[in-house]
Amino acid sequence: MVDGVEEQSRFAGWRREVWLFMKAQLSAQIATVIDFLITILLVKLFGIYYLYATFIGSVIGGIVNCVINYEWVFKAEDCKKIHVGLKYFIVWGGSILINTCLLYTSDAADEL
Repeated sequence: MVDGVEEQSRFAGWRREVWLFMKAQLSAQIATVIDFLITILLVKLFGIYYLYATFIGSVIGGIVNCVINYEWVFKAEDCKKIHVGLKYFIVWGGSILINTCLLYTSDAADEL
């Protein structure tokens, strides 16, 4: 009897983890769509230089992802928003910097 309860408990924990993972994936996909839409709109409709548009789209996508993760995915009410934002800024800022630099260098290499 105890083994059956323990197994059910393990299965319930596994299901929670899968659901959390799925929510995190959905959050990332929403942020990516917003990132790309902003970038495309800035370049095509407003004529902004693609490197700036990429940077702006990435920043907005990162903010959207952070807010969704904070409010819905992880429900981090016990964490201060400033601490979450700072940690997210460090990680996302590094990602934005790397993506923008790689985009710039790949474009510069194509012009040579």
